[in-house]
Amino acid sequence: ARTCTDAQPCPTSTVDGGGECPDRPAVPATATTGVGRFFGQAACACAGLSAGARWQVDAFDSTDGPYTGPSGPGGNVSVNERLAADAQFEVSGNVTAVEAFQAGTASVTVGGSLAVGGAVNADGALEIAGNAVIGGDLRAGALSVGGRLTQPADATRTVAGAEAIAAIAIAAVTVAPPCDCAEPPNLATIATDGRNQATNDPTALSSLMGTEVVSLTCGVYGYDSIAGPGLELRLTGPTVIFVDGDVSVDRFDVELAAGATLDLFVGGGWRTGGPSALGVPARPASLRIFIGTTGTVDLDGDTALFGQLLAPAAEVVVAGALELHGSAFARRFSGTGTVVIHHDRALDP
Repeated sequence: ARTCTDAQPCPTSTVDGGGECPDRPAVPATATTGVGRFFGQAACACAGLSAGARWQVDAFDSTDGPYTGPSGPGGNVSVNERLAADAQFEVSGNVTAVEAFQAGTASVTVGGSLAVGGAVNADGALEIAGNAVIGGDLRAGALSVGGRLTQPADATRTVAGAEAIAAIAIAAVTVAPPCDCAEPPNLATIATDGRNQATNDPTALSSLMGTEVVSLTCGVYGYDSIAGPGLELRLTGPTVIFVDGDVSVDRFDVELAAGATLDLFVGGGWRTGGPSALGVPARPASLRIFIGTTGTVDLDGDTALFGQLLAPAAEVVVAGALELHGSAFARRFSGTGTVVIHHDRALDP
């Protein structure tokens, strides 16, 4: 692909979606019907979560303005299988894992309650402000439970250091899957169908020359793929974009003018290799990203995402640093990059 130079700068273009769009353009009902069920928590995984670096999760309400610090309830992290944390893991809300919880030597702090269907192994300190329900053996370097600790009669508890538990109960433990993974929308098909019905040039973003600036007026657009060094999308009104194939760019920025919104459907995979900023801090509700791949969503560069991410069949791999103001739902989360999530309660169903 060509690259941009001083003699041949990156193009800046404006595409007219046609017509006036006072409201968010209609998207396929199969894509958004009941979509709220995916976004009631900071992060939810149909399979597991493997954190190779620090995770920090709290909550706020964007109706009160952009995030300036944690406020109120929320900030839950849930997985339908196994949770593993090899670094500091700090969650202001509840933590739920159906199968087991494995933590390294770094501390684990849960501001709400902890529910694990199997064993909990934490080499470092485990601090739970609320109740702890654990369906198997419990091992920790140090343990603090501000509420009641419940384990089955045949389970053991081994704590190497200090231990402080407000109350202890013996009872059978069952942890139901916290993430609703039944029959998610087929986002790959939705993206393909949407791209086929759009009337703009579908090849316009497939071979970006550099960090190209593209302004879109309100409307519905379809593209074969988005690929190249970088893309800066400037949206002036409510917009829907369907991408049949992959998004693979080193930098991807989305700027939303006052009143602008974006529903972005991607049928293939996703890779951002460099610093990217998507959405605006004051309005996380204005951006929703739907990714249909059964492969990976690769966040290789530092990413600031102000919105909602739905990738129910994909593994979200964080290699850079991710700062999310909103919520995320995926098949699995993994990676060696730090993750900071400010769960926006205004987006909850």
